[in-house]
Amino acid sequence: MRHGVHKRFGVALLCEALRGAGVVHVDYRVDKKPEHVQVWGPRQSANDTAPPPEAEADPEKRRGQELAAMVLESAGLVAQSVRIGAEPDWLDVYFEPAAAGLPAPGLLGAMTRSPSILAPFHLAKAGAREAHDTIRKALNLWAMQGRAAKAAGRRRPVMPASWLIVNDPLPPVLRSFGLERSPRWPAGVYLGAPALGLRAVVLRELPPTRDTLLVRLLGTGALLEKALAEQAALPPHALERRAARAALLAVVAAQSEPVPIEEASSSSVSRACRKAYLRWARELEP
Repeated sequence: MRHGVHKRFGVALLCEALRGAGVVHVDYRVDKKPEHVQVWGPRQSANDTAPPPEAEADPEKRRGQELAAMVLESAGLVAQSVRIGAEPDWLDVYFEPAAAGLPAPGLLGAMTRSPSILAPFHLAKAGAREAHDTIRKALNLWAMQGRAAKAAGRRRPVMPASWLIVNDPLPPVLRSFGLERSPRWPAGVYLGAPALGLRAVVLRELPPTRDTLLVRLLGTGALLEKALAEQAALPPHALERRAARAALLAVVAAQSEPVPIEEASSSSVSRACRKAYLRWARELEP
């Protein structure tokens, strides 16, 4: 699937940072089981050809369905069966930790100790719709995994955690979804109801320490520039530097010699990456 510059950067960074921790699935397809819901609408004519609703298998539910049909049909309404849930969902990154894997350091490692959805990486104007979409995809993934587990006679897996990663606080979203700070996590991390697994990381609120650096590299603009400068000051073989290098190579014209990002780009991510890439190129000069 096509990704913008920031998602290419984020995918490459996370793939490198989580390489030894488990399996990183990119553009993970989530198939949905088609379902039918019963709706009621005005009868168009005496011989309305609307498809009849699916009959309930359970006798109690079927009697209730028949009683409701009698009442509503007397009011001139007709029952119809509408099919929903046929198109698949796609997750930018879905991570499954390995039992013998070595977790990533710091906050990223804590976020990915259990199956985790790490998408979207950045929401410039995030709101309730994006949060609802994230929950929907997580539920569909859980349902798909449940069907596979039942067919194989295995135990159903736990609900995956869904991480919203944003630059700035989103008070309406945090309030409406019940996301709150937890004393067990650093500032900037918000947790929702465990049953839904929705969580949020506000990058601007994270402590500017090495423990949070891999996550702060998923920011944009000044946040990304600062994080890139921090990783450049670490030892050459540090994981943060390896991950940042993989991310930079994913968004620049990587040839035999360093080539800067196109200056014409108006993306704040591209500008930050270009500065870091030029600094990196200077370091490689003899």
